[in-house]
Amino acid sequence: MKFTHSIAAIVGAALVTLSAFAQDNHQAHHPAGASPTAAETPRAPTTEGMDAQLKSMQAMHERMVAAKTPAQRKALMAEHMQAMRAGMAMMGAMKDGAESAPTAERQQMLEMRMDMCQSMMQMMMDRMPEPAK
Repeated sequence: MKFTHSIAAIVGAALVTLSAFAQDNHQAHHPAGASPTAAETPRAPTTEGMDAQLKSMQAMHERMVAAKTPAQRKALMAEHMQAMRAGMAMMGAMKDGAESAPTAERQQMLEMRMDMCQSMMQMMMDRMPEPAK
C-alpha cells in the first residue's frame, strides 16, 4: 500500500513539475504585452490531430521500452521529451477548446485528453528505475 502511495506521489509531483516547467518555458519566450499573430494563435486541436499525437506518443513509448541499453535510451531521450512537450501543449489546447465545444464533442475531447494523460504517465513510469527488492 505504501508503495502505491509513493508511486502516486511521484507521478503527481512529476506532472506538477512538468506543468510548471512548460508554463515557465512558455512565458520565457513570450514577453508580457506581446500579442500573438494569427499564425501563433493556438487553435483547438482536431480529433485527427489528437489521434495522431496519441499514436506518436504510443510509438515513442514502444521505442523507449524496446531500447535494451542505457545508450539507446539516452539517444531516444530528446525525442521522448519533445513528444512529452507536444502532448502537454495539445492537452492545454484541448482544455481551452473544450470549453466552447458542443457537449458530445466535449466528452470525446475529455476522453482523448485522459488517454493522452495516461499515456504520458506510463511513459514517465517506464523511465523510472526498477524498485529495489
